[in-house]
Amino acid sequence: MAHNFVSITEIYSTFIEYFRFSLEYVQNLDNYLQMSFLHFEYKSCLVLYLLMKFRSFLCLFLISTCAIAGSIPTKKIVAITDSIMISKVGEHLRPYFEVSNEGSHYNYLSNNKKLISELILDKKKIKKNFTEVWILYKFNYTRIEGVKAGIWIKLDQNLQLIEEPNTNAVPNFLIEELPSNFISKQQARIFAEKLVKDQRNETSDAKLEYSKKIEKYIYSIASKSLKTNNGNKVVELEIIELDAFTGKLLNRYESYNGLIEK
Repeated sequence: MAHNFVSITEIYSTFIEYFRFSLEYVQNLDNYLQMSFLHFEYKSCLVLYLLMKFRSFLCLFLISTCAIAGSIPTKKIVAITDSIMISKVGEHLRPYFEVSNEGSHYNYLSNNKKLISELILDKKKIKKNFTEVWILYKFNYTRIEGVKAGIWIKLDQNLQLIEEPNTNAVPNFLIEELPSNFISKQQARIFAEKLVKDQRNETSDAKLEYSKKIEKYIYSIASKSLKTNNGNKVVELEIIELDAFTGKLLNRYESYNGLIEK
């Protein structure tokens, strides 16, 4: 979904001109009031005093207006990223997405041109001098254990997408509102038992998880065996990783679960 906004530079230039014109108006008013004090009678001073008060109020109003114009509400930014995310995965999955307070941040350049990053969600508004905004969404499809991941929405200074969000962690069957086409945990365990080196060893239940490295959902199954290492007995694990959709072997490696006897 495209989002078209006036550029920050155009907004800034417009308000600079507005502020400059308003200052000229206030200065002219100030000159008029000073000349009036010299020529008006005493009874007119009360009116002039009130006009001077109005002048002060106008100055404060203009300053505060320009300050507000130079910032953007955080809620507006999140509303934009929400709409982008929902456009990618569908309104029906909105309840399974949550903006993360940890990780979501914005970048800006300091006066000495140093890049600064700050968390964004603890602020009601941020200045428009930011260069990028990164909003992290936690996806957790609670109906299937293990279907969860983090997804970034990255915006530039004009609140346009820097890059397309990677939604590979959201299975297509969820986006298309279809039944799950993962193989079952029982099937994954049976496949793994045929692949382990020693089929006499005990295997764990299959665990579903999203692999960021290969950007796929996998089942992890561990085969346990007792080994002796430097005279100590340890639990050696052979880890089998299978494609969660096909059961195809993706990876196999060994690990240790720790010392069990000295």
